[in-house]
Formats: sequence, C-alpha cells, structure tokens
Amino acid sequence: MKPAGQNCASGRGDVVSHARSGEAQPGRPPVGFGLELSGFLARAARKRWARYRRQVERCAEECEPAAVHQWRVAARRWIALLDVLEEIQEEKALRDLQQRLKQQLKQSSPLRDVHVLRDQLERWARRDETARQWRERLARIEARQAADVTRQIRRIKIDRLRELQREGLKAMRRDLRQCRRPEKRMRRAVTRAFGRVKERHGRLDPSDPRTIHRLRVAIKRFRYLVELLAPALAGSVSDCLRQLRRYQEQMGRIQDWQVMLSAWDAGQRGRSVPAPRNPHPFRAAIEQRLRSSIRRFLKTAPQMLSVWPPELAL
Repeated sequence: MKPAGQNCASGRGDVVSHARSGEAQPGRPPVGFGLELSGFLARAARKRWARYRRQVERCAEECEPAAVHQWRVAARRWIALLDVLEEIQEEKALRDLQQRLKQQLKQSSPLRDVHVLRDQLERWARRDETARQWRERLARIEARQAADVTRQIRRIKIDRLRELQREGLKAMRRDLRQCRRPEKRMRRAVTRAFGRVKERHGRLDPSDPRTIHRLRVAIKRFRYLVELLAPALAGSVSDCLRQLRRYQEQMGRIQDWQVMLSAWDAGQRGRSVPAPRNPHPFRAAIEQRLRSSIRRFLKTAPQMLSVWPPELAL
C-alpha cells in the first residue's frame, strides 16, 4: 500500500491512501474518496466478469471437474463483489444478477457432489470392491449430470449478466458522488460478513455437520470479500487469508465425507446417487472418517474468530 497522502489517480487499487491524506475538512468526507472507491470497485467488477466469462466458455467446451470447480469459484467471487456493491447501492439490477449466479450454483451442486464422491472413491477403489462398484455407477450418473450442466451453461446469457452489472455500477457512481462517508459502506459490508461468521460459529453443533457446512459457506464468503478489499485495509491481510483458507479446507474435508455418507444412505433408500446395498462396514468406515475430521476441526475452531483483528479496518 502506498504511503498516506500519495496520489491514487494511477488507478492501481489503493482506495484509502487518499482518504488518509488529511485533505478533508472537519465533518466532511475526504476529497475524491467516493470517486476513487467507484473506480476501484468498477475495475474489480470488470475483472470478476472477465474471469467468470472465461470459466463459462471453458465449461461449455468440456464440463470436466476442474472446469466446473473454477466456474463455481468465479461465480462466488463475483457474488462477494456484489455484496459490497449492494451495501453501497441497493439496485434491482445487482439483486437480479446475484440471484442468477446463485441459481447457477444451486443447479450445478449435484454434479459437484458427484465429482467429490468420485475423488474420494478413487483412493478406495484400488483396494475395496464396494468402492469400485460404486465408482462404476457414479460414472454413468456423472455423464448424465454433466450433459445437463453443459446445456445449462450454454444457455447462460453472458451479455445480459454484464449489462446488469453495468446498470448497477452506473447507479453506484451516482450515489457515491453524493455520499458523505463512502468508506463506512465498505466497512459495513465487511462487518456484516464477519457477523455471519460469528453467528454461525456460535451455532456449531458437533453432532450436526450441517452447522459446520453453514459456517464454511460464511467463511468462504468472508474470505472472498477480504481478498477483494485487501487494498483498502489498514494492514496486511495475508496471514488472515491464510488462516481462513486453512479453516475452509478443514471444513471442506468434513463436507466431503458428509456428502459421501449422505449419498450412501440415499442409495440405500433407492434414490439420488445409488450405492451398493452391502456391506454396511463400508458405511462405518465413512462415518469413522467423518467423525475424525470433525474432531480435528473442533480442536482449532475456538480460535477461529481471532483471525480478524480490529486493527485490520478500513
């Protein structure tokens, strides 16, 4: 980050150096901060749209696991930006865009679950006949779901999504020209995101993996938001982001085992992802790994809320 007071007109993303330069009169916003914030967010929006477009095009050509994962990551990072834009300007176009992206994530979740199952089973299939049988069934299901998601992706109206974002950014620029304390709105987005983390952390129930998954979703959204606003934060966030990623990975392993266990049980009931009916020891092995992952996570969970120190403020 450049020293306080240095001109930010070069557009390299530092939206706070000008705000900290002492140019504002008492009771008034720093001169130009709203305009610099507007430019910062507009550049971030263009980058996220461009990355999302590239991943959509990649998935449309070949709907393989890595491409699907990167497409979903790009959509989530775009949603994190929209969270900030919505704090600044409640615009119908931005809400519409966010809803469309969330719907895409929801529709592609079953395929992503199959990819997770396949990765888990690859390691077991070399030594376990039950895992090999299940993997063969998954291959057929994956082919059908991949075809469905490919059709969904090819129906995405990329230009319409871009136009919705442009409408929202235009309204944001108008609002920021008149905003007295634009930095407060960015701070509010961060505070609300971390508030969701604290709320879901307080509801953790070791006996209910769903509470861990909800916390993981909140951590993921908060992490993407911190990455987005890193240039506007008063201090390095690299250690914070590293810890957030570690927690996210821990909870991700728990979610993977939970997906596998749920798929097994669904197969026993004859729906969703079919699984061989026997032997039950296979289920016990999955459950044991799930419990072990939860125990490891719970040892570090109490320290989770300390990753966001108060000095990392706008």
